[in-house]
This record gives sequence, structure tokens and C-alpha cells, in this order.
Amino acid sequence: MKLLRILAAMLPLCALTACNDVDEQARYEGPIPVVVKKNVLLEDFTGQRCTNCPKGHVIVEDMKRRYGADHVIAVSIHGGSLSNPDSPTSGAGLAGEEGNQYHTAFGIETWPKGKIDRGTPVDVEEWNKAVREAVEVEPKADVEVTATHFDADTRTLTVSAKVAARQDVQGKLQLWLTESGIVAMQFNDKTVDRNYEHNHVFRAAINGLWGDEITLAEGAEEERTYTYTLLRPYWNAANLSVVAFYYNDADGVMQVVEQAVPAAE
Repeated sequence: MKLLRILAAMLPLCALTACNDVDEQARYEGPIPVVVKKNVLLEDFTGQRCTNCPKGHVIVEDMKRRYGADHVIAVSIHGGSLSNPDSPTSGAGLAGEEGNQYHTAFGIETWPKGKIDRGTPVDVEEWNKAVREAVEVEPKADVEVTATHFDADTRTLTVSAKVAARQDVQGKLQLWLTESGIVAMQFNDKTVDRNYEHNHVFRAAINGLWGDEITLAEGAEEERTYTYTLLRPYWNAANLSVVAFYYNDADGVMQVVEQAVPAAE
């Protein structure tokens, strides 16, 4: 009986010791429930000579799988001292003038950095937390790419986008052009990968660097149409997408959508 009492007294201690031996991160299995209320824009400031930047690309793809590809919209903006400049004749470099202007405007001097819904630039380790918080924000407006047309002869894209207000809002509608499936050089840790596939690469600001002002009352909507001629002959129209978002300084990105450019007609 005395032995049984001793063993009984030891059981809670053993249980506590077993819990402490389990790594805290391994105590929970499966995804933490998240209610996705809006899409999130992740501006990934990157460079081809940035050895750590591919880690950011992996995190982006993981978040797209976790929340849905339509809900996490990433744009890789090349620029700064660790980037390779583009040129009129060669697709080897991915940093254009506008991409460099965004780097300067946002004070990006180390890579990779991310702006989630136009928030303060954060290191790659903070992207997951910031995106998780952003997807649960109730949007103040809706954005839709309502029409796209690409003329292969003139290499001209015509795109229409609409903002619909859920409450009184004031902001700017921004349209960007991105390209995926670009095979080009990338530093990756201690190696140089000359056949690295770059995706969601920022190519152009269709309606200017900061977009167009749109002010709407609750329930109102406004549609704008833009025409853009592709700047470089080597941009592959089959891999282009339009990213449209509505933002202001106070709220950041209120909503963002992405639409693939249709096949040339």
C-alpha cells in the first residue's frame, strides 16, 4: 500500500515532466483557424544578387497554399544595390526604373523586405504574422478587374478595373503589370542558380507610380479603363497578370485582386 501511495504521488510529476520535454512548437497540430475576409498585397522587395531572397520566395508560396493563391497576392519588386538592371534588349536583369523608385520611396536598403498591405517594411521572419493579421481585416471597398484585352500586333494591353465602396472611402486605384515564369540568374545561399524561375515579378505601373484618386460614398462604385504598351519586347504576354488594388495612407491596401492577361486575340 505504501508503494502504491508513492507511485500515485509521482504520476502528476511525471506528467508535467513529459510536457516540458515536448518542444512548444510541436504541441499543436494542424492549421490554426483563420477567417479570410480580404485579399492581402505582399510587396516583396528583392534582388537577383541577394543570397537570402529565395527564402522569401519560398515563404510566399507557402502562404499562398495556406490561405489560397487568390488571397495572398505577392509582387516581387527588384531594385537597389543587390539587383541587376533591365535593358531594352536583354531579359537578364529584372530591376526596372519604377521598381528602383519604389525602393527609394520606401527606404529599402536591406533585402528581403516586405510591405504587407502597404504597412511598414518588415523582415522576412515577420511576413507570416503580418499576413495572418491582414487577411482577417474587414475590407472597406471591393476591387474587380472587369475586362482585359491584349493586342499582339501592337503589344498593347487594355484593362478596366472597378472600385466599389462598402463605406465612405477616399483612396487611390493602382494597377500593376507582373510576369511569372522568368528564367534568370539568382544568388541562392552560397550558390549561383542561372536557371532560377522568378515569379510575380513587377514589370510596370500601368497608371503611374501612385495610381489615381477615387473618392466614393458608401454603396457607390467607379470603373476606370487604361491602355498600356509593353515596354520590353522580351516580356512574355502569356505569363503576364494585372494586379489591381485600392489604398490610402491611413488604411493601407483596402483590397487587391490579380487577373491573368488573356491570350492575344
